[in-house]
Parts: sequence; structure tokens; C-alpha cells
Amino acid sequence: MMKYSKATQTGEFENKLCGCFSDCGSCCYGFCCTPCAIGRAWADVRGEACQCCHIYGGELYIKANIRHARGMEMNYCQDCCVFTCCPICSIVQDLNEIKSIKETNQVADSNEAL
Repeated sequence: MMKYSKATQTGEFENKLCGCFSDCGSCCYGFCCTPCAIGRAWADVRGEACQCCHIYGGELYIKANIRHARGMEMNYCQDCCVFTCCPICSIVQDLNEIKSIKETNQVADSNEAL
């Protein structure tokens, strides 16, 4: 499971579903290489190095880990519908959420070290 701190538990997604252009790198990656982006996100939420097997990981598992790190209630029906109707937007949102959670953890870790 992805490492997270209390600071990440905002109760909502920080990155909006259609907010692709807030990070053009993630947007291009998710659009041009969707299977690789899914694999990268799955490896990240599991705390593993990305390997070929991660490409076939489950989007629901990724979203569930992000929801857990954000302190949100699980909503498998909504997550399944979003991924089915707009898989690229969904994975780009996941990539941006994972990046935000990691950045927040780094700040929280550095503050605890003081």
C-alpha cells in the first residue's frame, strides 16, 4: 500500500478528473501510453518498482489506494463508471494524485525531522 500521512487525508481528490493540463507531462503520458501509465500508477500505490506485470494491474485497486490515502469513502461503482467512460482522464487523475500525495509526504517527513 502507498505510504501516506495525515496531511494527505483531505477527504477529496486534489486533482480534478478533467484537470489533465495542470500537468502536461502526465497528460501526454496517460494519453500516449495508457497501459504504461496504469502500470506505473499501480506500482506506485503498491510501493514497488514498475515492472511489466504492473501494466495489467487494476484501476480500481489504484483508485481505492488513493481514496484510502485521502481519507475518502470507497465508491467502487463511481470509480468503475469513470474508468469505463473516460479511462485516460481517470489514470491521469491518478498519476497527479499519487504525485501530490508523495509531495505532501515529503513535506510532512521533513517537518517531522525538525
